[in-house]
Amino acid sequence: MKSNRWRVEEDLILKFNYYDCSIIGCKNKLSELGYNRTHWSILNRARKLGLKTNNSIVHKTNFYNEDFFSIPNIQNCYWAGFIASDGNISRNKKTIRLHIGYKDIELIEKFKKDTNHTGKITLENACDFYSKKEDKIYHRDNSCSISFNAAYKWSNDLNKYWNITPAKSLTLKPPNITDINLCFAYIIGLIDGDGSIYTHSNCKNPYLCLYGTKEMLCWTKEKLDIVLNYKTNVKVIRPKNRTIYHLRYNVVDANNIINKAKEINTPYKLERKWGK
Repeated sequence: MKSNRWRVEEDLILKFNYYDCSIIGCKNKLSELGYNRTHWSILNRARKLGLKTNNSIVHKTNFYNEDFFSIPNIQNCYWAGFIASDGNISRNKKTIRLHIGYKDIELIEKFKKDTNHTGKITLENACDFYSKKEDKIYHRDNSCSISFNAAYKWSNDLNKYWNITPAKSLTLKPPNITDINLCFAYIIGLIDGDGSIYTHSNCKNPYLCLYGTKEMLCWTKEKLDIVLNYKTNVKVIRPKNRTIYHLRYNVVDANNIINKAKEINTPYKLERKWGK
């Protein structure tokens, strides 16, 4: 009969890895050396050994690259811009979630791949929902989402380099980056998230509009002027009875921004916007 007694080698693996790994991570390390232990067996053994745990990761079941936002680059600046405009960071900084229309699921799939996320994309059917605050019924189309749990490091990095915080819609500030290519990648992410590139029925040429805080849009205009190498004649304004500001570029400026965006290799660009 095979003994279930823990060996010295197994205890050493736990002692060296338990704090920095999830239980599943420890289970995989043990398995690599031929030791097959269950989730509960590892948890109970760690308790008997008096090992301390990192509560932010010990029970993680899905994994991703936690250093993805550690150093600003073209790739993560784009995704930071998208999170800034259309992502959600929980108030306790524990979870970061992207929730978008199903028609843009390729974008979620790309982010999942770029971050080495091992979890699943959640699909949600269309539904009507009631807003108690506005006393109004809204319709939500088919949608998809992806969540990153125990995202404390991501939250700290997003705040450090891009000033992205929980409940950011009315408080978002410009990022702490200066390289113009990184700034432009961030702006492209903003546009893909909550900006719009559209045409009027009688005109095939596009207009481009961004929405957000006054400080954020003033910074955006300043950086786009540098990208275009000329001063655009647009203003950041707040429409009557609205809480957010908007920045609207006419046909000439919009076309120039779109053409410049083609020169920068961001990880994604929404075809339904930039393909117009």
